[in-house]
Amino acid sequence: MAFARNFDVLLAITFGHRTQLAATKALNARLDANLLCDFINDPTEDALVERLHGFAAGRLTRFDDVPVDMSSRTMFQRKVLEACRAIPAGDTRTYGELAADAGYPGAARAVGSAMANNRTPLIIPCHRVVLASGAAGKFSAPQGEVMRRRLLELEKPQRCSLAKK
Repeated sequence: MAFARNFDVLLAITFGHRTQLAATKALNARLDANLLCDFINDPTEDALVERLHGFAAGRLTRFDDVPVDMSSRTMFQRKVLEACRAIPAGDTRTYGELAADAGYPGAARAVGSAMANNRTPLIIPCHRVVLASGAAGKFSAPQGEVMRRRLLELEKPQRCSLAKK
């Protein structure tokens, strides 16, 4: 896993890589050329890292308070990403449903493009957006569809915990 921030604002995150070097290279590919990361600071006392580890361990973890940089996004992309971020853990939406939620009914293909270019997966949970058929579909993280299914499985207990409250 690797991520880049500008102070407290998250610029990009990548995960699922075999090595830190592979994660850093993938992170750089997500960033604009002027924001490249040469290294990742020691994350041992980083609250975001702790929360990400908690999520991976299956603990109820929310990321809706993590500030995300959307300055280079169009208004359409911002609305789609914000609507995606509002999808509760354990739930899914189709691309068409997300388009409608964002105020752009009929823009499912454009929503797919916005999801494919999401620089902050997990924080903006694009893994929760699936095909109209219910199939998982492609996913940009390593291991693609397998990773998406794994993330959705991790969230199932969270959905049940939230429903009980």
